[in-house]
Amino acid sequence: NAIGGSLPKELGDLRDSLKMIYAFDNQFTSSIPAEFASLKKLKVLSLDNNELTGTIPEHLYLNDQMEVLDVGSNRISGSIHANIGQMSSLRQLYLDENSFTSTMPSEIGSLSKMEYMYVHKNSLEGEVPVEIGNLTLLTEFLMYGNSLMGPMPQALCDNRYMNEGKG
Repeated sequence: NAIGGSLPKELGDLRDSLKMIYAFDNQFTSSIPAEFASLKKLKVLSLDNNELTGTIPEHLYLNDQMEVLDVGSNRISGSIHANIGQMSSLRQLYLDENSFTSTMPSEIGSLSKMEYMYVHKNSLEGEVPVEIGNLTLLTEFLMYGNSLMGPMPQALCDNRYMNEGKG
């Protein structure tokens, strides 16, 4: 598609009914509206491959119903907020090919349903948090193209799903 401009903040008014937003492969140039954080029933937010800027609204990380957060291939910046640990239903996280900075928060290790985590091609730094090893259902973890350093958490290396390629 070639839909552009701003993501409509008015979608936030659908807080009691909207469960999925698929607006990928467009030309949206705004930031993610803070009003999206009020969408408490939102299970899927797929905004990949646009031209989005700004940061992920801090309160969006408090959505415990969201299963898929895909904002890959945009120009989103800032850090991955520690509140991400509150997204207890999250199974797929795609933050790849953006401009995220800082370290990966240890709270990411509390996402017990996580299967796919793509954080590659950002500006993340520091060590991979040892808590990532708690993600026993994780089958794909892409992290290349950052400034991460240090050892890989042993528990992640022992993850049977990653070692067997099953999910």
